Amino acid sequence: MKKKNGEAGKTDSVKSPSGMNRSREVYFGMAALALMLVCVCAVYTTLPVLTGKEFLLGSDYVQLHMHRIEYLKESLSEGRGVPGWYSREFLGTPFWSNIQNFPLIPTRLVFFLFDSVRAYYFAVILAAALSALFTFLFCRRAGLSPASSAVAGWTFACAGFFAARVTVGHLTLLEGYLSLPLLLWLAQRWLRDESGKRNSAANLVPLALACAAVCLSGHPQLPFYAVVAVSLYILWTERSREAFYAIGSMAAGALSTLFVWFPFLLLLRRSSRALALEPPANDIPFPYGRLKAFVAPWADGWIGSLIEPEKAFTGYPTLNYFWDTVCYVGIVPLLAVVFLAAFCFIRGRNPGKNASFFILAGTLSLVAALPFINGFNSLVPVTLLRSPARQVYVTIFCLCLGLGAAVHVLEKLARERRSAALAFLLAVIAFIHVTDLGRHDRHFVKGYPFVGCGIELPDLDTRLKGSLGDARVAVDYDAFIRSNRRFDDAGFFDAVALADTYSSVLRMGGLGEKLNTELIEGTTLPAGALQKLGVKYVITARARRDLKPISSPGGIVNLYMISSPEPRASFVPSRGNVTGEEWPVEYERASSDRMELKCGAGTDGMIKVIESWDPGWSATLDGKKAPVEKIEGFMMGVKVPSGEHAVVLRYRTPGAKAGALLSLSGPALLLVILLAGKRKRERVPEQSA
Repeated sequence: MKKKNGEAGKTDSVKSPSGMNRSREVYFGMAALALMLVCVCAVYTTLPVLTGKEFLLGSDYVQLHMHRIEYLKESLSEGRGVPGWYSREFLGTPFWSNIQNFPLIPTRLVFFLFDSVRAYYFAVILAAALSALFTFLFCRRAGLSPASSAVAGWTFACAGFFAARVTVGHLTLLEGYLSLPLLLWLAQRWLRDESGKRNSAANLVPLALACAAVCLSGHPQLPFYAVVAVSLYILWTERSREAFYAIGSMAAGALSTLFVWFPFLLLLRRSSRALALEPPANDIPFPYGRLKAFVAPWADGWIGSLIEPEKAFTGYPTLNYFWDTVCYVGIVPLLAVVFLAAFCFIRGRNPGKNASFFILAGTLSLVAALPFINGFNSLVPVTLLRSPARQVYVTIFCLCLGLGAAVHVLEKLARERRSAALAFLLAVIAFIHVTDLGRHDRHFVKGYPFVGCGIELPDLDTRLKGSLGDARVAVDYDAFIRSNRRFDDAGFFDAVALADTYSSVLRMGGLGEKLNTELIEGTTLPAGALQKLGVKYVITARARRDLKPISSPGGIVNLYMISSPEPRASFVPSRGNVTGEEWPVEYERASSDRMELKCGAGTDGMIKVIESWDPGWSATLDGKKAPVEKIEGFMMGVKVPSGEHAVVLRYRTPGAKAGALLSLSGPALLLVILLAGKRKRERVPEQSA
């Protein structure tokens, strides 16, 4: 018993790689982790937002993501499940097959706990905190001290790359930001497993699940960079069959998401991404001139009221160049990298295998983001990843690791030399860094007076509900009013639009056949186009001289009416309307995915529906299958004979069933890997014997 106690005491006194007593390091690590998370939350929190007087501003979130979330919550509350079709924009567009509409990731549960406006703040906090946490855990696994790991984690979560996207509201990018540290932590957990069971389910299953989660995070760009970087890291670190077990488990996780990705890839093939258009304004390489933003983030100016007094961002074609090139992580991480290089040179030390990888990865990622690489994008027929400037995501993470490594080295020197002066210097450097980067980030944390899900205009809402009927509206996308996206809108704001509808609206609006944009506001289209699209009301802050004004609700927007808009569903005789008699069509929308039509005509013809044609639509005529034809280039039509008839249109996501079957390959591959690893471990003792 004494021996055991003695051994236990001896074990407790063993020092960790960072040179600290293990039990003491555990307590210190918990304190460092807690302090790091508190500091992360403090950066992205203001008192009015925390108390509910204001909401955290994210422009794209308010104009895009919030409406999709509300649409899904409305469908679920009515017991209809996840909709396949999104009816409220651009004559309808696929909902389920567009992964950016509502990613199936655990962190999205926050949107069911709060109203959609407030939930954005909690989503940002959750994304930042998890990014810091996984960076901390990876650094600890890599052998860094608790303090240095906390510094690296805080810096990554508070890097300008993340903070800038809070203001602009890039929700799916924020949610995918944790991908790299999460996968690296789990990969490092596998690489440094001392139990001799690196191929066990305890190691590979979490890696597969994490890879599946990041692949479902909505925006493919950061997860793609993360998966590639971590796969290369595993091969760099473990050049044996073991490496392929880990990479195979990540592949299994990615394959298990094909139930979403296969329909999405099919959607891309029939979307505006596949059209021969002009280069999009948001496909941005990292300009050489913006490299100075790593040191001087405001050198080229800024946007709007980020800082007072205002200084316009100049020298680049669009404001997108600002948002996609915010890369500031502070001056201290850059100096830390210089310090590490000098330290290794003076001491005659090799940076080490792992450090060499991150030096190479950070450098190559930055080089690949520069303009001379962007020319190869034209060789790809479908645009999947835009804006190569975002590859600095990997560079920023590597800089954060460099800062953590430098703090670790200085901390170790201070402990070995018992130098209070060096410890004090470390504290001063940390204070300067937190102050510097924190002040930079706070410019991107803006509150806005909380007014629910938009300003309520009772007169406008009453008019729309009472007289709109089956017609559409056209509303300014940035109009923060309750009516926005509560009714079917002729415009759209999305990264993916159906190609036929997109091309047709470009022609109808006189916008040119090659325009490549993610935003077409119905309020800017000419009256003739709006009439053809079935728009009855135009709600805009703009003055439209070609339209007759009705009122100015709340003094916020102008309300116009379109005379004689085409009905949502109408009957078109096959030989022309010789008698001049009209046969109206009864239109009822039971759900986003189902339309019921009734018509009694005295001649053969076609029921025309002003809704985007898509291969997911099917029809029944009096209970029997009938083809859905594409008419006028982008609308739907169903042929009907003379007499009384009922037509039902249903939408089912193309590729959903095939994607579900294909996704089973993920668990199957993971099972094969686990069995192969188990057989290998069972053979080892026999060979030893």
